Amino acid sequence: MSASTIGFGDFYPITIIETVIVAVMFYLGVGFIGAIIADRILEFADTNVKNRELRKQNADILAHNKLLEQKIDKLIMHVASQT
Repeated sequence: MSASTIGFGDFYPITIIETVIVAVMFYLGVGFIGAIIADRILEFADTNVKNRELRKQNADILAHNKLLEQKIDKLIMHVASQT
């Protein structure tokens, strides 16, 4: 609340216009800070999901690469035995 006023009670809004200005500043400030915090939290959660998906994709690619390596080894042995 003190962020929406000038000082700590030394000066305070008296007229309706001043009160409205301070209220708008307060709600925009709280809304802005709240939005930043929420974005950081949600982005973090979203990043965790993306990382989990990427780890699964990497594991799938690694398994596929190992399978291809086995096939290549068999092919090399087959070609070597032909010569």
